[in-house]
Amino acid sequence: MTTTWLKLLPLELDETKIIEPEDDVKSSETEVGCLSSDLKKLYSYKRALGEQGMRLSLEVSLRSDKVKKEEMVAQLCRLKMCADIANNLFWLAVNDEFNLWDKSDIGVRKGWIVVWYENPDNIEDLLHRFLGR
Repeated sequence: MTTTWLKLLPLELDETKIIEPEDDVKSSETEVGCLSSDLKKLYSYKRALGEQGMRLSLEVSLRSDKVKKEEMVAQLCRLKMCADIANNLFWLAVNDEFNLWDKSDIGVRKGWIVVWYENPDNIEDLLHRFLGR
C-alpha cells in the first residue's frame, strides 16, 4: 500500500520553488561536480520542509488551545518524518551520483556545487554511529 505522501512526492517536487544554497565553496573543500535538476528539486524540497517545520514549531509554542495544539503537534510529527526522509533520500542520491561513500563530510554550495571536505573528528564519529557505539 502506497501512502498519499509518496504518491504526491513527484508532484510536490515539480511544484517546489528552487532554493539555491547560500554558502560559497571554501578553499579547504574539494569540488566534485554540480547537482542535476532532479537533485536541485529534492534539495529545495527538503529545505522547504525544514522551513515549514520551524514555522509550525513556533506556532505550536504560541498556541494556548490544547485541542488545536495537539492537532498541530501531530502535523509537526508528520512533517518532521517527511523532512527526515527527504533529507536522507537527498544525501543518499548525492553520495550515489558522485560516489562519495568514503567521504564523511559533504555539502552543496552556491552554484549547486557538490563538495567534500576533511574533518578528522567525524570519521571516528561516523564509525561509532555505524557500529552503534
